[in-house]
Amino acid sequence: MKLLAIAALALVLAGCGGDSPGKNESKNGSERPAIEFEITKDEVERRKRSVEVLLAERINKAQLTNVAKYLFEGGHDNTFMGYYIEGDSDYSYWATTHYNPELNVRILGSTIEQHNALQDSAADDNRDVVGEWSASRGIESHITIYTEGSEIRMSQRFQDGSDLDSLLYESVVNGETRYTADYAKDMGEYYVIGDDGRLQMWSDNGNYYTAPIDD
Repeated sequence: MKLLAIAALALVLAGCGGDSPGKNESKNGSERPAIEFEITKDEVERRKRSVEVLLAERINKAQLTNVAKYLFEGGHDNTFMGYYIEGDSDYSYWATTHYNPELNVRILGSTIEQHNALQDSAADDNRDVVGEWSASRGIESHITIYTEGSEIRMSQRFQDGSDLDSLLYESVVNGETRYTADYAKDMGEYYVIGDDGRLQMWSDNGNYYTAPIDD
């Protein structure tokens, strides 16, 4: 009788284990999508769950939807998820998905197509270029500082295809070369090309963003 009881218990435990999600399944049973990402924050406050996700690269809206479905957990109908792109600024989310309770998916930064278009426009540049950088502070842009005759100028192409071209004023303060755009003369903002080649953006409050070299 004792052996029968042990065998019966083993069958019950085996049955329970069969219902548990696999290592690639979420708590809601969804399969993990073939997308590289990492959860950097997962908190529940009152009745709202907040999740932050670091993506290895930009993905499309359908893939973003699949990630959201994988991360969603029952019992948290109000679930907000914010997404960053590795290597981009953490100034703001690149995209968000929000269950409340229906799923709403929004890409706030540049899409894959917009990002690639910016890269292509940089490759076609044949000006006398001082440096090129990729800036992503919510809105992505490609920045080029170049010379034209005796002038130093800066052009910015944004993710929506629009352009801004500005004259730069050069000054040296405590041995540091600063560039101030004509539209920002009275704003206390300026640019510095760092020793590492990255483009530093400064204001009266300090270095608020540094754009990596566009290579």
